Amino acid sequence: MRSSRRTCFWPIYDEYVAERNKVGDRRVKLITDYAAARNSMSEDEGLRLLKESLDIDKQRIEVKEDFVKKFNKALSARTTARFFHIESKLDATVDAARAAQIPLIY
Repeated sequence: MRSSRRTCFWPIYDEYVAERNKVGDRRVKLITDYAAARNSMSEDEGLRLLKESLDIDKQRIEVKEDFVKKFNKALSARTTARFFHIESKLDATVDAARAAQIPLIY
């Protein structure tokens, strides 16, 4: 039973990473747009970037919610919870490092 669960994990994980990468690509574009406009950002541009940031955060959560269901079909609920707990800690570490690199808007 354990080995069959492991073999079910990797295809789901690969799909999860692909979806997370799409969200990550949006985040990179947002950061690039922010960096390009940060010294001369208009009110409209600031609002657009803020809305995009919130939309990216929503998409990130939606991907996790979708994959909790998929992982639960292949893994125990406890293992799925552990996976997303670790994922959450890694996300927090990356987010903190990224935030330290991005200056505030003038």
